[in-house]
Amino acid sequence: MTTALAAIPFDRAKILQAVATISAETSPLLAYLRMDKFGEWSYGTEALEIPEDTLIAINPGGFAHGYVAWGEGEKLGEHMVSIYDPLPETGPVPGGCEHGWQAQHGMTLRVISGPANGTQLAYYTSSHGGRKAVAGVLQALGQRISADPNVREVVPVVKISSTSYPHKKFGKIYTPVFKITKWMNLPEDGAPAGKTKAKSKAKK
Repeated sequence: MTTALAAIPFDRAKILQAVATISAETSPLLAYLRMDKFGEWSYGTEALEIPEDTLIAINPGGFAHGYVAWGEGEKLGEHMVSIYDPLPETGPVPGGCEHGWQAQHGMTLRVISGPANGTQLAYYTSSHGGRKAVAGVLQALGQRISADPNVREVVPVVKISSTSYPHKKFGKIYTPVFKITKWMNLPEDGAPAGKTKAKSKAKK
């Protein structure tokens, strides 16, 4: 055991990155946001409902990409890094994995209105529709910054919903929708807060 550990080179940057990663994965402040097969949104282990008019701020620094491996309704492995870093290596496919490593996108969010105001969320998806929705928000952010490199309002505020399309084999398939309603300033702590001034108000 000592020999095996000694063979691992010490890399301060990787250690700090690992600490940040494990802290995010085990943080009690984050609840998973999910959409079921009927297009309904909920969060947390208790599957609490999120009303459609709820405003949710997306952390522009919280986008992630990587891979996930699923078994029979069970996550067998996951490798995720910041979207601003190269895709991670995956290694061998875990035993019992049905479809091998699948591409996955993710982002961190914070509810800023309604009963769940202040709740911090994490959204990860390997579905085509889900990854397309996440990419759409990131592309909108990129277009905004490209148009004005000095823009301060870089936090997209969205309302979540779903849309659907007919599938020949699986019937009606629901996909997530993140509709950007306004943009906010990034708070000093780097995470979208519940009380951040914006130039315009969202239209209901």
